[in-house]
Amino acid sequence: MKSLRKQLVIGWLVFLPSLLLASAPTGVMLYFSDFAIVNGAKTSTNAMAIFANDTVQTEKNNAKIGFTGATVALDQNTLVTTDTDSVRLDHGVLFVVDTATPVAVHAGDVFIVPADVSPTQFEIRDENHKLQIVAKKGDLLIKDCNGSKTLAEGKMRTRDDSAKCKKGAPPGAEGPLLTSKDAEIAGGLAGAGLLIWLAQGGGSNPPPVSPVQP
Repeated sequence: MKSLRKQLVIGWLVFLPSLLLASAPTGVMLYFSDFAIVNGAKTSTNAMAIFANDTVQTEKNNAKIGFTGATVALDQNTLVTTDTDSVRLDHGVLFVVDTATPVAVHAGDVFIVPADVSPTQFEIRDENHKLQIVAKKGDLLIKDCNGSKTLAEGKMRTRDDSAKCKKGAPPGAEGPLLTSKDAEIAGGLAGAGLLIWLAQGGGSNPPPVSPVQP
């Protein structure tokens, strides 16, 4: 009997850590300057863990969401909903820097993701029912109800997003970004500003990018 009890205890001790890991919450980190609005409440802690279905909103400040291997920068007056490997843009401007793990963006009925696992930088602007996607580094894969399309590095795509996607609708205008200056103009000044903000550390910038992977 004692031997059986000992085996049961040992088995439970072996099983318990994996059970705890399986049930442990996972998330990503939010960093910001001044303050951010998370799930409708203003917070000024500068850094905090966020989880799937959390909303993050900026006003007259910037913020960044740190995934494992990727960063999503939010410009002023931007609202997103987060997930474990993606964000949904309600309105505003995002700048995405993928260095190891691709992060997808949903904007209305459009799905944007890096075309491969190579380092990628892209900007998405959704303002006044106009959607603009700029592939600044690496190719992007864009999906909507009309199918999939690759947006090559150095090109942008715009679309009137005031109506729901309809099959057979025009896929949107696409044009090359001839120079870095043209890219800045096409993507708006926000893209350049977010790059500078990220290069300077972007708010509170502690080493970990994920609460589950330092």
